Amino acid sequence: MKKILFCRFVMISLLLLILQSCNKYYYQICTVEMNNCKNDSSYMVYENDDCKIYYNLWSETGDLSFIFENKTDKDIYIKMSNSYFMKNNFVYDYYNNAIITRKNSFKVGSIYYDYFSSESSIFLESSSEKSVPEKEFIHIPAKLKKVIPSFYLNSRFLYTNDDINFNVPFHKSYNVDFKEEISPLKFRNSILYTFDPKNGAINYINNDFFVSSIYNIDVIDPEIFAPNKFYYIYNWKTLKTIY
Repeated sequence: MKKILFCRFVMISLLLLILQSCNKYYYQICTVEMNNCKNDSSYMVYENDDCKIYYNLWSETGDLSFIFENKTDKDIYIKMSNSYFMKNNFVYDYYNNAIITRKNSFKVGSIYYDYFSSESSIFLESSSEKSVPEKEFIHIPAKLKKVIPSFYLNSRFLYTNDDINFNVPFHKSYNVDFKEEISPLKFRNSILYTFDPKNGAINYINNDFFVSSIYNIDVIDPEIFAPNKFYYIYNWKTLKTIY
């Protein structure tokens, strides 16, 4: 009888351990290198005579939104119809000539007290919609900065290999390094800008990036934060990105 109870206890313990492992989340940390840039604690920075571009990729799946700083005494115009994002040889347009609908609403409230009845309130509500064309040019005035929304790097990417210790780490990180030509993820932010949107000369910026290192950990540490890193959260059982 004791043996049966002990066997049942062992089986239940193993089952609980398996279920706990299946529900545990892991973190895949991707380190990125960018050509012609300087890194500090907050940004990857590209710079030329006219502008500075600041990137901070740190987020789940990697956010390529950037800050464009106009260093000159003249206004700069980014031509979005000739700017694009490229990822592993696929091109994604910034400009789609779309019609954007914006909603405006407001509420005005008036509260009064009626001595013969009770406290009452009157509210006036109003809303409106306005459709506007997508802007082909983004204007950055002289000596100012603007945040430019962009793409997330990859919402369906998770690197795995045949080493179970890499895929399912336990209190230890396992690292895989890549040269640019064999990197599993390469991407480019291509920006066209001008000082005169009608007849001005055009200037191209191509910021090229690639994932140079990937490692998996089971506990994320705030000290690993860096502007040239991003991460995925995944589950041992599915080995798919969790949303």
